[in-house]
Amino acid sequence: KRAYTTPAGEDLYDIDEYSEKLNTDDQEIYHPTVCKALYLAKIVRNEILGAVNFLCSRTQSPTRQDERKLRRVLGYLKGAPNLGLNLGADTELFVRLSVDASYGVHADGKSHT
Repeated sequence: KRAYTTPAGEDLYDIDEYSEKLNTDDQEIYHPTVCKALYLAKIVRNEILGAVNFLCSRTQSPTRQDERKLRRVLGYLKGAPNLGLNLGADTELFVRLSVDASYGVHADGKSHT
């Protein structure tokens, strides 16, 4: 895994229909790795959320192209291990967040809900 300065390239939303599908063993690595990245994105590394959001939409039938994009996210995290979300306050702090993680990312315009 090499280090990157951004979590995704300009081709993040491009889908190569001819890219080879991952075999079962590789899918069993891809899916939990994307889930772990989603946890990080939602809790402390929100700068990767856009890329991870897209990769989550590809977990049903991931390809080598999707794997390469996931490796880019991991390479970005490797290159910036000390970044994160730091919250602080002088008084009691309440944080409310909401995320629409998959609306409108598919070519047919449908969402998962």
